[in-house]
Amino acid sequence: MSLGLIGERVSLRPLTVADVSDDYVAWMNDPITNRFMETRWRAHSRADVEGFVADKAASSSEHLFGIFLTGDGRHVGNLKIGPIDANHGRGDLSYFIGETDLRGQGVASEAVALGVRIAFEQLKLRKLTAGIYARNGESGRVLAKNGFAAEGRRPSHFAFEGGRDDMVEYGLLNPSA
Repeated sequence: MSLGLIGERVSLRPLTVADVSDDYVAWMNDPITNRFMETRWRAHSRADVEGFVADKAASSSEHLFGIFLTGDGRHVGNLKIGPIDANHGRGDLSYFIGETDLRGQGVASEAVALGVRIAFEQLKLRKLTAGIYARNGESGRVLAKNGFAAEGRRPSHFAFEGGRDDMVEYGLLNPSA
């Protein structure tokens, strides 16, 4: 099965090691880009990022997509569906926009909309979930715009900037399942 979708401004397709660029490696090491990402805890080399992409490409329970602009094909971020729990028909959704000039422009919202379609139409999942830092209001708005509802809160779940932050758990049910 070939996964992926083309939208109005962005497309999603499985990421390959050939897609790993100096920009991608820089995103993973940028404290603003990775502020709310678990990848922020260590420095990343090109070999690390290539290994991560190769691992996800070989996985049957995780699908890593590049977010590409439809106009010029530029890789601007990633979206991951997984791990998937096939027994329950559920998967996690995570995403980031690496290109700072595109943040706040609706790119993440469109990418998440495409990711939801892939999860429900192509992967036949019954539910998607996403856990975000409570202080990450931008991500909460992207999820809400795509129909996700806050389902719970885990107090003091994350170590964050010298203190603690809650996790807000979001979920979305497949209306066709």
